[in-house]
Amino acid sequence: MSIDVYWGSGSPFSWRVLLALELKQLAYANHLLQFSKQEHKSPQMLSLNFRGRVPVLKDGDYVVFESLAVLFYLDRKYPAPTPLFGRTPEEAGVIMRVICEYQAYAEEHVMRIVSAFLMAAPGRSVKQEDLAESMHVVASEARSIEARLATADWVVGDSISAADIVIFPSLQILLRVLAKPEARDLSSRFLPLDVNYPALSRWIARVEALPGYEKTYPPHWREAPPACIGLTRRAQKLRARGGRRCIPLIGCPPTAAAVSRLGTGASWQITPYTLSSLAGSFSSASAASGRALCRSC
Repeated sequence: MSIDVYWGSGSPFSWRVLLALELKQLAYANHLLQFSKQEHKSPQMLSLNFRGRVPVLKDGDYVVFESLAVLFYLDRKYPAPTPLFGRTPEEAGVIMRVICEYQAYAEEHVMRIVSAFLMAAPGRSVKQEDLAESMHVVASEARSIEARLATADWVVGDSISAADIVIFPSLQILLRVLAKPEARDLSSRFLPLDVNYPALSRWIARVEALPGYEKTYPPHWREAPPACIGLTRRAQKLRARGGRRCIPLIGCPPTAAAVSRLGTGASWQITPYTLSSLAGSFSSASAASGRALCRSC
């Protein structure tokens, strides 16, 4: 039987399923839907999911939607090589509890912040004071995850699990939004991540280093690389040769973004959370001051 996955770029819920498929090393047919064209509301999609939402996974004749349900199905149907819900009942219970905690206490507030900036009408400013309480809740929940990751590489247990997969995409989208110039006041309560949440920033780098991660990355985030400034000639040459995408550099002012991939080699996989790994690619003045290295994506 073949697996078909229907998803949308930038959807954190779709991203969860793509990460799970890559971790399971499963072959699948990739159906990227265009939200702008309402393809998720097409008759074909409504026949698969009457709610007209993504992700949707079709495995042979079986159809499942809602991201957590998809993760659970994949884990029961294809338990190897990476069990997403633990190896023991006790571990499974902790994983589900952490997911439930995230969904009950954090997810609504994360998506409220994200939606406020991404759905804002052109030319209209976001009233950040209305989002202050949500940012406070998100920061508090991030501290609880930080405490877990301070003593372990993964949110639950000694290997990646559904807890990591559920939380990671939403956090990535939140960080992207907080790097917008208009989110300056709000982001100051959360960033720089590597200072305020160092274990969380290291965890993000671990997820980004997983095999197959690049295939799951939202394609529309790659499409508009910024005009970079403040890079040394060596860094500029590396970017010109192999640069693919930009994502915000945590630690810079909210108006800044930085190159996240300067070259094709793994050693040049630069994340927003590993400024120290740039090792001389940036000018010493820029690295020392934490100033902007790129214009905002």
